[in-house]
Order: sequence, then C-alpha cells, then structure tokens
Amino acid sequence: MKIGDLVTLKESSRDSFAITSRSPGIILDTLEMSDGFTEYEVMFEDWGVGWFSDLMLTPIPESDGDN
Repeated sequence: MKIGDLVTLKESSRDSFAITSRSPGIILDTLEMSDGFTEYEVMFEDWGVGWFSDLMLTPIPESDGDN
C-alpha cells in the first residue's frame, strides 16, 4: 500500500478499537516502524484521520476500467 491508495478498516479492527467508520479511506502518509511493520495515516470521510497498522487495513483494488 502507498500514499493515495484507498483502503477500508477490517471488521475485526473496527470492533477492537470501537471505530465506526464504514467508508473508504485514503492513505495520507506512511511510517516504517523498527519492528518491520508499517503504519499508515488514513483519512476516513465519516470518521476522521488516524494511524493504523498494515494488519488493520484492506486495500481497495483499483477499477480496471472495463465497466
């Protein structure tokens, strides 16, 4: 995942952290942690901005334009 990609929060992440966002979010920034994981700053239209680990997010595939 990279800056500008669209993502959603995994259901388990919403439940664990009481985050109610159901809208797609856009990655604003990334930070590689010393443990090898990556944190992503994500802005959600219906929630706000926050930092999330790569394990909490699901990328939204780009449309191939065939529709």
